[in-house]
Amino acid sequence: RLIIANCISEFWRDSVSVNYRKEYYIDDLRVMLHFFAHKEFITINRTTEMLSAAYRANDCQTGDWMNVDGNLMRVKMFKNGNVHFEIHPDVAWKLNEVLAYSMPAAIPAPCRTAPKTRAPKEFGLIQKTISEPVRTALRDGRFSKDKGVWYFSDSNLQKSQVEEVERTLNFIGGVQEKKHWKFPYEIGHTLNTIVATGLIPDTKSHQFYPTPRLIAEYVARAIELKPGEKLLEPEAGRGDLLACIDVNPEDVTCIEVAPLFADILLGKGYTNTVCCDFMKWSEDNVGYQFDKIVMNPPYSLGRHRDHTLAALEHLRVGGRLVAVLPGDAPVLNWMTLDNYVYAKGKSFTDEFEDTGITVSVYVFKRVK
Repeated sequence: RLIIANCISEFWRDSVSVNYRKEYYIDDLRVMLHFFAHKEFITINRTTEMLSAAYRANDCQTGDWMNVDGNLMRVKMFKNGNVHFEIHPDVAWKLNEVLAYSMPAAIPAPCRTAPKTRAPKEFGLIQKTISEPVRTALRDGRFSKDKGVWYFSDSNLQKSQVEEVERTLNFIGGVQEKKHWKFPYEIGHTLNTIVATGLIPDTKSHQFYPTPRLIAEYVARAIELKPGEKLLEPEAGRGDLLACIDVNPEDVTCIEVAPLFADILLGKGYTNTVCCDFMKWSEDNVGYQFDKIVMNPPYSLGRHRDHTLAALEHLRVGGRLVAVLPGDAPVLNWMTLDNYVYAKGKSFTDEFEDTGITVSVYVFKRVK
């Protein structure tokens, strides 16, 4: 935690003014935190603008923690001008690791290693900040009704910013064809959300690894969905796993923790989309059951076990759950629930982008 005295020089109306000398140091810290989290440097807004936005979001009240910069930090402002900054644990250890080179005795070894547990829930999942020039380019995008494609001007952008635009549009499901972009859904609301917030979900924090089409097609065959059956997708993402399943969107319930992805799912016609962490939704909806469930759960910290066991509780007798899980073991030692049988299907290696992981498709059935 950092405590900076006299950081804010003035409160006025719905904004704050920050001591310009201290603002330079804070801006540098924010850029470095973004680099540690996302391995890239971007142009960020000034700390004055960031704190003013947080001040407005809290109804111009002080003394409360507010998440900023895509949850990389929390800030608490005080009327005397002091500001407390608290850095997300998933990034703080990396900063400590660097600082330890010059002050090894001041920073204990445990503070220089990655945390073994999930960060406190008050921090939330890390989001990725979009640079200001890229937000402007997305805001000024033009849709051609005749051709059904989008155009985004990059004439005023640097090479790294052009690449950032392309990564962002790919991230929300866009396919580039020469100078234009095509999307499998209406992206207007999704673009507006990105421009307004300047944020997209961080891949690692959200465990967002879209299901490759080859695996999605295998799952679609394995689920054996019949017309009218109710289907649950507990970690729906952009709907990549659902894309290969022949189903009426009204028969699908999607649970998705990232608001941006929930917007995308709604844009694709999945009207029964709930923006919530699946484990929290499961606790609040005990007894809510489905005929079929498909899932590609988060893998880090063993979360695939917890998510799969929770999902099985929402399966009707005679129902089927198909899950994409890490590894290729024929027996799941953690599968201790009664009333279920399961079998391992096909394994896949190197199918997920930027990972060398081996996954297998498991089919579960509730027998009583």
